[in-house]
Amino acid sequence: RVYGVTLAGKAFVNDEHNGSLAVFTSDKADIEVWLRFKDLVLEGGNLFEKVHAMPAYQYKSLNPENAKRFDTGMKNLSKVTVKKILERYNGFQGVTTLVDVGGGYGVTLNMIISKYPSIKGINYDLPHVVQQAPSFP
Repeated sequence: RVYGVTLAGKAFVNDEHNGSLAVFTSDKADIEVWLRFKDLVLEGGNLFEKVHAMPAYQYKSLNPENAKRFDTGMKNLSKVTVKKILERYNGFQGVTTLVDVGGGYGVTLNMIISKYPSIKGINYDLPHVVQQAPSFP
């Protein structure tokens, strides 16, 4: 018999190119939301607010460890998805300036301008996010 990691399992493996999505499943506050996902499907609305009695970004501002895990997860998710998009999508050809609104730490924008170096990239996010974002050439 030969055993290996399934495609779904690979999303939770941390490697140098992608990072792991496991951070989305490792915080108690997020798990409490996922456990009530059925309620969202049946009732709609904002499940995070129903579970924690406040919006997600307010919760994250009060819980820096949760915010850090979320930011890491979003960065890792961007690496996985944008890499695949850039393999097939050519719509950035001819673009001169690209603004990523809510661009976080600039991972997505950096991947795009790395493939299309003629694009001037502007990462637009909340001041406390941009202050922590690395500079990319």
